[in-house]
Amino acid sequence: MRYDIPPARRVTIEASILAILREDVEAGVAFFVSPTTALTAAHNLAAGHVKTIVCVRPTDNARLVFDVAALDAELDFAVLRLHAYERPSRHFLPIPPTMDPAAPGEKGVFLVTCNIRMAAELPDVAAASVAWHHARIVGLHPRHLLYDSSAFDGDSGGAIVVARTGNVIGLHSELVNAARELIARKDDIGERLNGVEQSVLSLIRGSSSGCVGVRLDCDVARCLLERAAAAPAAPEPAAPPTRRTIKSRAR
Repeated sequence: MRYDIPPARRVTIEASILAILREDVEAGVAFFVSPTTALTAAHNLAAGHVKTIVCVRPTDNARLVFDVAALDAELDFAVLRLHAYERPSRHFLPIPPTMDPAAPGEKGVFLVTCNIRMAAELPDVAAASVAWHHARIVGLHPRHLLYDSSAFDGDSGGAIVVARTGNVIGLHSELVNAARELIARKDDIGERLNGVEQSVLSLIRGSSSGCVGVRLDCDVARCLLERAAAAPAAPEPAAPPTRRTIKSRAR
């Protein structure tokens, strides 16, 4: 299915994908959008309490250290900055100044993520590799998109890519069922929904399943990217920490 995208573009997309690790366990996905900047879902960062994270790049098993540069917990969107001692990435998925979003019903869409957590349960799956899941856009909102796709625990922060253009248009936030459960819990205790939750509710109304993604061309995402770019870089440490690599299982 991923072969709808030209080979050179596939290489770039796969080399841009990262798995976020906490205690050597995958805690979500991120992806490069510039040589030193990556994006992920904010809830992968323990509600903003995590300030520095370690990621593994499945294409070469390298471990990379990032600082959290900007975060919006309500939108579930976070910007990561590569540590000063790390080598900038040659592969990344730039966000175009004007984006051509996928239209509702468009089928040439993919959720690109990692399968480290899946590999822990399935012995025939490589321990650190990129996974492609076919998707179809169902609905659009100024800040979100609704789409059908296979998704698993740990896929949050994965890149949503359109085959027609080869561009990334969003990041995977959560499953529709998870969004419904959170909204229902708030309703049960009489807690008011915030603006983002209200927009998600209007988007998923009438849908029994599927996924919710954050649009990269929305106003909040653009603002966070600008804020992260303007923030001063963290000082370079005297020496990089000791790093290891994740060993892939043989298929």
